[in-house]
Amino acid sequence: MLLTDLDYFKIANKITKYLDFDSPENCLDPDWFQKYPVQDYDYRFNSWGFRGPEYEKYLGYPVNLCLGCDFTVNVGGPIDHSWPSLLQEQFNIPCLNLGIVNGGNDTIRIVYERACKLFDVQNTFVVYSWFRRRLTTTRFESLFEELHENNMVYFEKQFIQDAYYNFIPPYCLSKEELDYVGNMSEFYIDPTLVYWNNNIPRQHCSRRRYNELKGEEWPTYDEFIAGVEPHPDVYTDQFRLSCLTYNNRDGHHLSLEANQKLADNLYNQTK
Repeated sequence: MLLTDLDYFKIANKITKYLDFDSPENCLDPDWFQKYPVQDYDYRFNSWGFRGPEYEKYLGYPVNLCLGCDFTVNVGGPIDHSWPSLLQEQFNIPCLNLGIVNGGNDTIRIVYERACKLFDVQNTFVVYSWFRRRLTTTRFESLFEELHENNMVYFEKQFIQDAYYNFIPPYCLSKEELDYVGNMSEFYIDPTLVYWNNNIPRQHCSRRRYNELKGEEWPTYDEFIAGVEPHPDVYTDQFRLSCLTYNNRDGHHLSLEANQKLADNLYNQTK
């Protein structure tokens, strides 16, 4: 028996505390996770398997589609900090969060095609996923580029015409992919672009990033956090110590401020 378009979406219905690597044990920077001010929330998925309210009540009605991967689900942060939730503030019709954790651009395309059969779609907003992800035999896989056709060629087959779109942050893309994205879209932004200065609390700097940049004469990360005068290199264009003001509690996905920049960018494209 073939699944209907509605059956396709009915994947899961669960409540969980952590998702993906968003946990004290698995996040990129345990120190950052423990200090992040937003902790008291759960991941609640509706009966369709998406992070949002029940969507059946919107069947056949005007909606906006919000598509993407874990950056759209907003792993590491509460649902009201997600870019679809922030975009909702600009519209008087529902913005449905159809993000899927670990989904690639081929998965985004499938979700889009199914959703168009169920709703009266007014606008489609997409934050495209990792170029190397593939949906194979119903499983999500992230395989190396040499195992597939050119990632950009594959992406172009999944591209959704007439959608307003952006991409995941630059730290998720290779140099070749960044060049491609930059040439493709004048709207591409890095919502996490912020560098440490004396006005930003030192604990917002990533231990991992600090140690990647650290020269022999730099104070240790713990000394830096404790207030020791930083090495002059941290202020130079060559080093520019990045901080995590624009990442959420897992140190990888986007904070409220970064998602707001992304939502504003997508909304401005409609103008």
